[in-house]
Amino acid sequence: LCVPWPEASEDAPHDPNHTGPDCRRQKKLFLRTWKALHKKLVPDRVRWLGTELLDAWQLERVVEDVSEHERPVFNLIEMDISAPKTRTVTWCQAHGIELLGMLDTSEHKISTEEVGKFRELQSEMDVEPSVIITRWAVQRGVVTLPSLSRVVSEGSSLTSAEAYEAWADKLKK
Repeated sequence: LCVPWPEASEDAPHDPNHTGPDCRRQKKLFLRTWKALHKKLVPDRVRWLGTELLDAWQLERVVEDVSEHERPVFNLIEMDISAPKTRTVTWCQAHGIELLGMLDTSEHKISTEEVGKFRELQSEMDVEPSVIITRWAVQRGVVTLPSLSRVVSEGSSLTSAEAYEAWADKLKK
């Protein structure tokens, strides 16, 4: 079960340090929901509670106010090669929180300076660009899920067991 962070109030002022009244309100709402759900965990139905799209500053506020056994088991994040969420990834790994990455595997996110290197790597490995981008995320310790929008818009090339096995074999090289 994923629990998202409450939205900021429309009239809340910009708060770069995340210490203002609206951030405190968001934290209070989140923790009230989090603790209520934690009490409702049923081993045969919901075994883990995780967070959805929280940045490191939000996770810091959660962890400081819950016991160790109430900490999130995972954090679902959106990431792509141009926005690797390095601080959130590093923070979660240091605090034992598993990362599930909704990964945008489209190549249009690759910077123009790196396109040449990327094409060279792609031809050396003889794989689709999405395989390289997925491998990049996995090497950083992020369990990756394909971006739903890409699966819907472009379809998945891994539509059969044979295609998946061939893809997995290429990753082993």
